[in-house]
Amino acid sequence: MFPGHGIIMLRERIEKVRELLSEVSHGSFCCLRYGLPYITVSDIVEQSLCEHKVILKYHSSSHKQRVRELRKLVSMLGRLFMANDTRKCTALSIPLAAVVEGVPIIGRPDLLIFVREKLAGIVWSRIGGDLTKVRPWERVRLYALGLLADYAGLGTRDTNLFLITAKDRKDIAKGLRIVLARLGCINTRIDSIEASVAIHRMVYDRDIALDYIGRFLTLWITERGPQGPFYPGLCKNCAMSSSCPVKPYND
Repeated sequence: MFPGHGIIMLRERIEKVRELLSEVSHGSFCCLRYGLPYITVSDIVEQSLCEHKVILKYHSSSHKQRVRELRKLVSMLGRLFMANDTRKCTALSIPLAAVVEGVPIIGRPDLLIFVREKLAGIVWSRIGGDLTKVRPWERVRLYALGLLADYAGLGTRDTNLFLITAKDRKDIAKGLRIVLARLGCINTRIDSIEASVAIHRMVYDRDIALDYIGRFLTLWITERGPQGPFYPGLCKNCAMSSSCPVKPYND
């Protein structure tokens, strides 16, 4: 059960997400280019690196497998996982679905944090790498997840987008406690941040998010060709390099 006031409204919003997931899984929005019934947030992140790789991947994969995976998400949403409940806050790990600028998109943040039924935080995490930096494609992911929550009607005014970077899984858990404390959900002291974890925060803004994400969505609903790679060195270790028509960084 959801605790606190306004439970019915929050349940209704999440039920609409489940209904949309079900509709997409049954082909109600088919089809995008290349016959796809939907794209994922991870697809958009990969697009921000190289769109040619994304297209080649879809040419070699089964659309039926994507539908089966989506139906598993519908079932998962019916067995809602609660990560943290207090009288004030509810933290959920659930898949999201929305139609953004005509494109059905599916994604799953690590955590959605509601404070008195208002979506206060969307959390994603990364283990390893430079903990002090937010990579460009990580900004793409955070804004894409924000757009999903926005267009799904979960309410995203002043919603925080958190990236937790940590050395290992135990440090991710520490980071989650810090985020929950900053949102006033728990009373953990956060006087200092350990060197093994970092918290990066952005505030969601629809115009900024669409500026980041909109250009990638056009690939699926217009006739423009794929672009990229957008960073040197990506072609060298790419699994699709043998069949890729464009290898500007290999020379």
